[in-house]
Amino acid sequence: MKHDWHDLIQRYIAGTLADNDALALQDALKSDEDLRALYLDYMNLDVALEAHAGSREAVNEMLASPRT
Repeated sequence: MKHDWHDLIQRYIAGTLADNDALALQDALKSDEDLRALYLDYMNLDVALEAHAGSREAVNEMLASPRT
């Protein structure tokens, strides 16, 4: 069975990956070094984007709060 690893990883991060696809991804990660590197790239990007979005949200809230 051919898998689109990019799609599976993205759906895993989004929480929309079906159980059977999650098992396929998990099994492939155990044996494929290149796939593990791709997975880590996606995870690092997701963490960085979430941190950036959180920091922007904090700045926007600070700027929107009334001064005393």
